Amino acid sequence: MPNPDDTIPEEAYQLEGEVMAPVPDTMKAEEKKTACEKYELLEIVGGIEDENFVEPNRLNDTLDEGDEIIEGYIPPAIDESDEPEVYMIVEQMPEFPGGEAELLGFISRNIHYPEEAKKKGIQGRVFIGFIIEKDGSVSNVRNLRGVNSELDAEAMRVVKSMPKWKPGMQNGEAVRVSYLIPINFKLEDQQD
Repeated sequence: MPNPDDTIPEEAYQLEGEVMAPVPDTMKAEEKKTACEKYELLEIVGGIEDENFVEPNRLNDTLDEGDEIIEGYIPPAIDESDEPEVYMIVEQMPEFPGGEAELLGFISRNIHYPEEAKKKGIQGRVFIGFIIEKDGSVSNVRNLRGVNSELDAEAMRVVKSMPKWKPGMQNGEAVRVSYLIPINFKLEDQQD
């Protein structure tokens, strides 16, 4: 009988009428522990391109007296210093020049309803996320939830064209702040 799931070997199934059921696990805990303790050498074809790699049989040559061997996976260190932290909420949130009313005015003056979307009667709310940088510039503009490719592109175009904002402040310093704007596209002759 063909195996419905290639990740499970056929031997793991018993035929019970028309139903395939896994064979019960009969391995005792001590057998499992012993099976997990077996070490096998993994051969990597093609070599490793890392100057820090030490061949297993040469490991003891690289140890200093008193060094301890720790088995297991050790994740690489992540250097987060390259990318400054982005805040969601800060003491003083970023402000569009002229305030929120001017932000709404800027969007309404600069948004152009795409003709193709108008013809098709497409409307809805597009959510655009972006970062206000330390200098007030807008970066990392992204569509978080869209409606239609034309409406989404127009919303992103307008957000990318925004002037510099007054940056967000935390502990007296300008910081990067994540921001979200919903842009509503609604045809005037349509009712909800």
